[in-house]
Amino acid sequence: MRDKTYGRSLAVIIAIFAVSAALLSWKFLSLASSPDKPFLVSRGGAEWIRIDEPMDLVKKDAGVVVTAFRRNFEVKDLPEKAVLTIVAMKSASVYLDGRPVYSDKDPAGWKSPRSVDLTPGITPGPHELTIAVENRNGPAVLLAYSEGLDLRTGEGWEATKDGVRWTKACSVDAYRPPGVTRMFERADRVFLSKLPYILGVFLAVFAWSFIAGSRWRWSPALQRLTPGPGALRWGVIAAWAVLAVNNFWKLSPYTGFDLKAHWEYIQYVALNLRIPLAPEGWQMFQSPLYYMVSAPVYLVFKKFTDMETVARVLRLIPFVCGVVQVELAYLAARHFFPEREDLQKLGVLIGGLLPVNLYISQELGNEAMEGVFSAAVLVLAFGMLRTDAGPRPLKRLILIGVFLGLALLSKVTPVLLVPVLVLMLAYAIIENGGGWARAVKGAAITAGVALGIAGWYYLRNWILLGRPFVNGWDSSNSIVWWQDPGYRTILQMYAFGESLTYPVFSGFKGFWDSIYSSFWMDGYLSSSGYSTRPPWNYGLMFSGAWLALVPTAGMIIGFVSAVVRPVESLKRGELFAAAFVALYFAALMYLYIDLPIYSTAKACYTIGLTPLFGAFGAMGLGLLMRGALLRAAVFGAVASWAVFAYLAYFVV
Repeated sequence: MRDKTYGRSLAVIIAIFAVSAALLSWKFLSLASSPDKPFLVSRGGAEWIRIDEPMDLVKKDAGVVVTAFRRNFEVKDLPEKAVLTIVAMKSASVYLDGRPVYSDKDPAGWKSPRSVDLTPGITPGPHELTIAVENRNGPAVLLAYSEGLDLRTGEGWEATKDGVRWTKACSVDAYRPPGVTRMFERADRVFLSKLPYILGVFLAVFAWSFIAGSRWRWSPALQRLTPGPGALRWGVIAAWAVLAVNNFWKLSPYTGFDLKAHWEYIQYVALNLRIPLAPEGWQMFQSPLYYMVSAPVYLVFKKFTDMETVARVLRLIPFVCGVVQVELAYLAARHFFPEREDLQKLGVLIGGLLPVNLYISQELGNEAMEGVFSAAVLVLAFGMLRTDAGPRPLKRLILIGVFLGLALLSKVTPVLLVPVLVLMLAYAIIENGGGWARAVKGAAITAGVALGIAGWYYLRNWILLGRPFVNGWDSSNSIVWWQDPGYRTILQMYAFGESLTYPVFSGFKGFWDSIYSSFWMDGYLSSSGYSTRPPWNYGLMFSGAWLALVPTAGMIIGFVSAVVRPVESLKRGELFAAAFVALYFAALMYLYIDLPIYSTAKACYTIGLTPLFGAFGAMGLGLLMRGALLRAAVFGAVASWAVFAYLAYFVV
């Protein structure tokens, strides 16, 4: 009977996932075809090209960008037809030997190929083809080809912005990093220079783990001295406390992404005693809870101390949120591995010392608060899957609704939790003896509580601004700008490797470098330049780029194992955990395409999944721990990463 229940539930889950995948595919295809989204797809054997210049970090104001591209060619045999096909972002004028032959100023249709008949002007001998491309609020790039003339954009083209100085044009996928990235030493060389220390930590933990797990005469003593998962959790929390004490005065209070804007939001709430509307400031589209909590602290401390100290005190709020994530990672590990203390330890280490949580929690901003409330929702929800949860655990459903409401009141990101969360709660209630009616009621209770806590804010937006959700680049905020690269290509979706050599601002290269460098390192320097970079220990941080390959592999293996074994992974929720992670990364990819600036895909947007990252890391590495040697090697590798991850953000 129970197998039939699992079969029915699994069928429903697969059906819903299939529908979700279809909807996401449709959404991504709409991005590729929409003239408002600068997603570039090559055709006709031609490459998209741009002027060859380095990317930069500068925010560019809205305005017209014009770039002219030219190619000299020679005709020996007259073609029957010389048709030029162009796709220019976003309007183009074509000149043959200096004479205008075509002009199109309609930016709305720029993704549709335009055909230009050059046949009347083609004669035997040399010719010059020039195409001037004009774009507003973005770079000017071009794709063009002519089968009859054997011409296509790529090698041999030149470009100019002023019509005087012509330089070589390059592919839009050619990586021209900003200069700041080369001001740091290569991560692989740093890793090799730190190898003696890494090996020291690795060998110490390897030997301890191997001997404690063997039958040597010292083993019982080492086993007694080896901390269990609970003690390890307290040790990690104590390490966070030491970090707070050490960094309180050493780390500048003005470190963090969009720091000035977050600071202005706190002051606005404190001085005006009201929540601003999105158009009133750069970050004032953010949900208000973090700022509502920070405002009273600001008002109290500004009476008897200076503003720098006030900022330091305010920084403790996100720090506490980061510390709580350690406890949530521990609880998640206990849920997923109730009989495996070794995997619980790995879950605590990986989830409790994630660099993205370590550095974000030391900065002013709402990411850490949203993250801890979202993580609490997940831990409570997975508890619903226990066989002793009962058919209708009302208190837990209400508590999940409370934390979901607080998460949504901290940031809009947790709305991504809702589809899978509703499905998981319904499944848990049915599996524990309830019917569909109770499942619907349970989901309604959670949703009702969440709406009761956060709904007023989004309803207010809807009434006053015409929509519940307003993002930071919405035109209603009167903020119209663009940053490099200003477009997206297929290569940017899958390229990876820059973050292992020059991780700082490696997000210019592609999506996965952006995620990796901001997940395992402060790859964006907390939105600072070289001269104002945070005082992290960069040698240790860059070494972490390579050390993190071990927990990364664990997470990937754990995720894949949950997906390929759906029946086995359904009971404790690994399949649901995979769905949460997949949905977040799909949303990140969507945002990455939708807003083509270098820093769109930041790992801090996934900080609410911290307990799941720890669990998946432990799950995947657990599959590799076959035998005492491999087990000791895994613990040695994870311990080496953990030590360097922690010390990287311990300011000296």
